[in-house]
Amino acid sequence: MKNRKVARALSIALLLSLLCACGQQPQQPKTDSTDSVQSPDSTQSPDTDHEESMILLPESKEVSISELYSEDGVCIDLGGAEMKYSYHVPQIEDDTPDAALINEEIATLYGEIVKISLEGVKNNGVPGCNIITYESYRSGDILSLVIKCAYYYEYFEEFGTYNYDTAKGVRLTNEDILAMKDVTQEQYLYAVRCAAVKCYDDQYFPIWEDFGGISLQGAYQERRSWTLSIKNITLDLPLYLDSDGVIHTIAAIGCHAGADRLYQTLTPDLEEDTADVETEEYLDFLTVTRRDRELTIRFNQTQLCAEILEACDYMDDVPYGRELPVHGLYGDYAGIFCDTIGELGAPYIFLLTKEGRVEYIDVLACLRGEYFCAGGPLLGVDDVKDFTAASDDDGSQSIYAITGNGEKVELDQFIATDQHNMDISFTGDWGFSRTVSMDGGSSYEEFFSLTLSDCDNVVLTCYQPDLDTKMESVGHLIYLGMTEKGTVYAYRTWSIYSNGPGVEGVIALDVEYDYRAAVPTCTLTITELGGTPFIGEQTGETTVFVKSFG
Repeated sequence: MKNRKVARALSIALLLSLLCACGQQPQQPKTDSTDSVQSPDSTQSPDTDHEESMILLPESKEVSISELYSEDGVCIDLGGAEMKYSYHVPQIEDDTPDAALINEEIATLYGEIVKISLEGVKNNGVPGCNIITYESYRSGDILSLVIKCAYYYEYFEEFGTYNYDTAKGVRLTNEDILAMKDVTQEQYLYAVRCAAVKCYDDQYFPIWEDFGGISLQGAYQERRSWTLSIKNITLDLPLYLDSDGVIHTIAAIGCHAGADRLYQTLTPDLEEDTADVETEEYLDFLTVTRRDRELTIRFNQTQLCAEILEACDYMDDVPYGRELPVHGLYGDYAGIFCDTIGELGAPYIFLLTKEGRVEYIDVLACLRGEYFCAGGPLLGVDDVKDFTAASDDDGSQSIYAITGNGEKVELDQFIATDQHNMDISFTGDWGFSRTVSMDGGSSYEEFFSLTLSDCDNVVLTCYQPDLDTKMESVGHLIYLGMTEKGTVYAYRTWSIYSNGPGVEGVIALDVEYDYRAAVPTCTLTITELGGTPFIGEQTGETTVFVKSFG
């Protein structure tokens, strides 16, 4: 058992160290511009005295793959269980410095894992991992290697990729591949996020009820948010070209059973946007324009708009005439629908995906916080084909989704459930302190405590011992959606000593656990997205709270 733990720890450490390294682009061989050859079909021009020439280009060549290790067998552990193992570690057969460096990296990482695993088989029948295998692809001059390392329990897999230009004899970084395909880094990362979210939703949306229904609503949001986050989707993800030259990426997808993530191969859609513009106008004051995954909202200054906003207790200046972008759009959309909900007529925008799922935008909550973000998909609402609105007997209005079998599903309660669910990872007591500098060189300390019980119970306290002051605010959060910065909430808080309207804005929350520290810690990062800063001083600023235990 000791050998097994040591083998697994060393294997994971070695693998992570390599997968986190981008690698450097080696110096490419220079081509002497004076080298030329005469075309066999060329003749000397009558009005020139030199021969037609052309620059020599690197010639394509076949580069084979050999195996540093090729081991297959069966072992019996101390409990008598039979375990199969298979180790096939590739090497690039080319006499270049870059090929040698790639081979050295593969040998150092995967070769060491094989050595440790075979030693485990020899001593106690327990290998460090059970499978190391690879696939190779050739797209023109580009050779791509994809290596998979799977541990005994098989649900734990990790991948590494290597891209090599056989004509030039150089290793290619992810940035090199993107440049070859004329794809910007921003375009690539967004496309990967869209593919990752689709993979997550396709796996868990249909079986959401089996995982706990409403009780898992916040957990669904948290794992989905983590899947598309900055810390998960990066330029360092394993990337390779298949035989048709199509870019593939291997990314971790949030998981609700067993491990908290599993790796999946994604094919990001990097095609240029050719979607037609779709425009939806609600009454005379709201215009929504969609092109593929881009959506903008424009408020038109009308009497009806003023009346609706006044009825909803919105008193700030409205950004009339501006095209306001909507964030958090990662679906493949088929249509949009606008209408109002409730007695006050709060406007909502609904997005229908090609899978028949529903996303939505709480227009007023986003307007209050000065940041627009889409929420969803609405869990429990599936196979939607269209939308409709209907007035109730009390004069209020409801929105209905029409499913493929003609059923009308009222969306109001699904939205309320979605907006007021919070994952347990956010709840609890959090602390943060900072030093505030004053004119003249003096300073004082501020200590903040934040308590999140759920979306409807937020308490923020600021204590300044040097000034002998204490300020406390209470309020609530409304879930709006998610972006790569975290799970997005609109907030409204009031000072317990004030009768004023309170402050409003939008923040992104992101939780991270550090189990490797001497004392494991849990942090909550708050990013200011819009409106009055929640705790920072300006939009874009981040504040990191540490969780208080006990």
